[in-house]
Parts: sequence; C-alpha cells; structure tokens
Amino acid sequence: MTNFTDPNNLYGDFTGLGQLSRPVLNYIAKSHERESRINPIRCYLVQIDQRGVEIGSAIAPITVTSDKYLSTTFPMSFILWNGIGEHPDLRLYTHENLGGITILSDGLVLRRAPDVKDLRATDQFAIVKRTDLLPQRVEVHFYRTFDMLTHTIQYTYETMHKDVRPTAVNRPTENKFALFGWTQYKHASDAWRGANQILIRMPLTTRDQMMVNEEGVISIEENMCWMISIPYINDGDLILVPPDQSPTGETVWFEVVNKQDSIIQHVLVSQRFKVKMLPPEDERRTILVSTTYP
Repeated sequence: MTNFTDPNNLYGDFTGLGQLSRPVLNYIAKSHERESRINPIRCYLVQIDQRGVEIGSAIAPITVTSDKYLSTTFPMSFILWNGIGEHPDLRLYTHENLGGITILSDGLVLRRAPDVKDLRATDQFAIVKRTDLLPQRVEVHFYRTFDMLTHTIQYTYETMHKDVRPTAVNRPTENKFALFGWTQYKHASDAWRGANQILIRMPLTTRDQMMVNEEGVISIEENMCWMISIPYINDGDLILVPPDQSPTGETVWFEVVNKQDSIIQHVLVSQRFKVKMLPPEDERRTILVSTTYP
C-alpha cells in the first residue's frame, strides 16, 4: 500500500490513476513539452524576486572596520551602506519582528529601536537612511553611552531595492522598483524559440473576451494561459509579448495573475494562469528586457 505521508514518495496515488512509474511521468512531461510547441506565443519573462540577497551570515557576519566609522565620539555610529552594492532591507517588522538587519556586539545580537530618539539602552541600535546625501547612505546609531570602539561590531542584512517606494511594501508589483528587484529568465535559443524566449499558449486573438475592471485594467477572462513546468512562474511575474507575436503588432506587457499548478502525484507537469495587461503609464513597462544570450 502506498504511504501518502512519506515525503520521499513522489508518486503516491493522489489522482486515482494508481501509482505511476517514473517513465510514465517523464512521458507526460515530454508530451506537454511537444504540445507547447504547437502555435505558441514566443515571449519574454521577467520575474519578481521573492527575497533579497543575504549579506553576511549568522556563521560569518561582517566585521565593521575603522573606515566605516561615522562618529567615534558619543553618540557613536557607523556607515552600514554607502551607496555601493546591495541596499539593506530597512523594514523593521519582518523576520518575526526582528527586521532584516542584524547588529552584533561581541557576538551578542543587539535590539533594534524604531528610531534614534527611541534608543534607551546600550544593547540597542537604530537605523537612519540619509536620502539627503548623494550618494545616499544607511547609518547605524548606538545609545549615547555605548562605546563601539571597545567592542567587536558585526552585521548581517538582507537586501531590497534602494528606490522602492513605501507603497510597494504592501503591493510589491505596483511599480518598477519592486521590493527585491526583477530578474529576466534567460537561456540560449533553440529550434522553437529565440534567445531568452519562453513558449506560452496564450489566448491573444480578437475573439477572446477582454474584460475591463473598475480600475480600467484589461484582463483576459475567457481562457487560461498555459505553459510547461519550466521556468516556474508566480503571480506578479511579467510577460512581454514582442511585436512579431502580438495580434496588434505592438509590444504588449502582461502581469501573471491567478496562477495554478497542474500536479500529478507530487510532480509539476504544467502551469496555468490568467494575465492582466499593463496600462501604458505603468512603470514596469520600462524594465529593460534583453533579447540576446548570454
């Protein structure tokens, strides 16, 4: 009898088909791949990054050196980010309210205060972003009696896009500057698609039902788009349909919505989703897309 709770059992009987062998599942995947080549739309995929990059780590935090010192008199401070490289995730209430920035003193994790004026003890720090400077910078400030010169100060942080607007914290795809940025899916060309293109069965004809919601956003409601399991996409990802693939002869941008996975016995075999057309004024349309590889 098949053990459905065993995480190593990838082929449990969840579909009523019985236990399928690996060759059968491979055959299904190959069949979907061949089907995807029948009258597809060749388009480009820009994916919203799901999280930032980790700078430093719990086992290898970065030690603050004297060239990062901002003030060596009380109250003391240092520069965490000077406008070069990956920008820290400044949000306070993430990671179970620990925030995306960790500051250590002699190996002990300090507590983050919401603001400099809220510092009350030597085991606290506060973050200040200086947008009035060029380049911008992010500073770490300590309590007025904390002497960082007599301690080993280290840090780790996760990154976010430096130009993200506050509204994007709740709606990460509403402007070009998503919380963690965007990454274009890239690959070499082959017999069925050009460089960096993916194949999507998309209902892009004048006969399809185009719906306009209260916000004036156009979406295709009648049919689902369909593609194979690779690359894996998520709601909020962007699809660019080039002019030679568009029914209007113009570039068209879509946002992926209502994403659904087609899974047979723990194996992803295809993906379905609807799309929402980006209006001309949407900043995401200005994201640069490469048509060459690498």
